[in-house]
Amino acid sequence: MDLESNDSRMSLINILEANLEKGDSKAVIARVLLRNFYNIPNMTQEHIAKLSFVAPSTIGRFCKKIGYKNFIEFRKYVNEYIEKLKMDSMLSDAFYEVADKDVFSFSDEIFSSTMKSLYNAQKSIDIETIDKVTDLIISTEKIAVFGLPISQIMGKDFQYHMLRHGKYMEAFTEFKKQVELAESLDENSLAIFISKTGGERKFICDILNIVKKCKARTVLITYKQDSYMAQNSDFLINIFYEENGLIPRGLISGILYTGVFNLIIMNYLKKIKSKGGK
Repeated sequence: MDLESNDSRMSLINILEANLEKGDSKAVIARVLLRNFYNIPNMTQEHIAKLSFVAPSTIGRFCKKIGYKNFIEFRKYVNEYIEKLKMDSMLSDAFYEVADKDVFSFSDEIFSSTMKSLYNAQKSIDIETIDKVTDLIISTEKIAVFGLPISQIMGKDFQYHMLRHGKYMEAFTEFKKQVELAESLDENSLAIFISKTGGERKFICDILNIVKKCKARTVLITYKQDSYMAQNSDFLINIFYEENGLIPRGLISGILYTGVFNLIIMNYLKKIKSKGGK
């Protein structure tokens, strides 16, 4: 299980932000769960309902809204997330080897490790696929970006930078809106999926299946090339990263994915310029 695939906190934050001004029960429940996140494995549905001033059944409906079958499944995923977080928070031997250096030498090590990770990622990426995907972005009118909330942070950033250069893409973080967007696609559409694990969460696989039924073309950006989503996508952009490196995976993966998006954006600008655009 990857932390990205199971970070329920991002879903809760999105719901809280979307409903804060409304003052409805969803915002109250989201705040209660965020404040008590690390206690959730030991809490009952009734306890959370009491803290949220709602009926227990409302908690169940809320869990469905953020992509879980019920509260029991939500609690199970939170518990797994917390246990995995403990493991992923453990720093590598490579870190401890340089941690006692002065801040200047330590900074050199961090930048050197980052550059090495980017170089290894560059070697793993199929540039021809990047070029084909860029051509599709240029020629396709309706483009949608999908991912779990933490991945969609990168997706929204990609959306913003492409919009700055004249290309609009649709990207939502809320699950229901992503489903509606997927159902609106057709054979002339392009769907870009950001999933580090290639679909450990059922929700993102369901979205892919909806898109495939609509016959839209699909692109997956991932580091897991043997995953379900990788095997069922039209284009695969696979990113290599080093296990047990100096920089924790959660930090370095964001840099690597941003590097891929930057490459697509710059290739897009290159192609537009060659066609006489600005």
